[in-house]
Amino acid sequence: SALATGNAGKIKVHQVNKMCIFTKRAIPYFIILISTLTTYANPASDIIKKANLAKHYAGSNLKTRIAMLVYYEGAKKPNKKIFNYIKKDVKNGGKQKYFLYFTYPPDIYKTAFIVHKHINTDDYRRLYLPASQKILMINGEKKQCPFMGSDFSAEDITGRHEQMDNHRILKEEMYSVTSEKQRLHYQTYVIESIPKIKEENTSKTITWVDQKTFLPVRKVFYDHFSEQYKIYKAILIKPINGYPTIIKSEMLSPLEETKTVFLLDVKNTYYNTDIPDNLFEDSSLR
Repeated sequence: SALATGNAGKIKVHQVNKMCIFTKRAIPYFIILISTLTTYANPASDIIKKANLAKHYAGSNLKTRIAMLVYYEGAKKPNKKIFNYIKKDVKNGGKQKYFLYFTYPPDIYKTAFIVHKHINTDDYRRLYLPASQKILMINGEKKQCPFMGSDFSAEDITGRHEQMDNHRILKEEMYSVTSEKQRLHYQTYVIESIPKIKEENTSKTITWVDQKTFLPVRKVFYDHFSEQYKIYKAILIKPINGYPTIIKSEMLSPLEETKTVFLLDVKNTYYNTDIPDNLFEDSSLR
């Protein structure tokens, strides 16, 4: 009887241990499953992904000319800079290559950038200074630094991958903006995005995404003191070659009282043209 009881106890313990082993093995798979379902079932992340594709990946490539008007604090007239902007998609939603070449004013004429935008690693960035005829390496992590003295950052120009933030829908609302003496109205999703890894400048952003084109028409950047330190607005949107394109946009810096306006030269804007890969190499900068 004692022997039978002991064996029964051993059998019971053995069964419990098997159950514990099964549970330990099952829990990680359960967590992965829930995490996967959560990732793919997040409508806010899907909306931001569509906004990123609409703004930065329209067409397989893009060639345009941009006038950048920088209004410094207290200045009535802007500091005007003009550059050619060329981007080529290596993978839709993934790696891209950029070439920027300044043609005005004379003191920065022939200044050029190349950017190889990556998703999971730092970007490859090079700057050519014609005065010294030197090619400088730019830290790929410094995506939020001002671009050529403007209120835009490199990340504002080349885009930010949706996987870098946690997103949630705050609401849906009508957003209005005045453009060319008319009032434009957009039915939007309002999305809050918080960086997964703490960043130097931004604690969160709130983006208004047009439900029709999925272009971001407004974006507010908050610093770590909950102050609005940058405000982006899409002022004018027009179709070019069938792609809804932001023709005029502005970035305000309320704390510094500065503003930068981007104007696309519609007559010199082309999608899906032939762009050679060697344009995006260091040798092209000179």
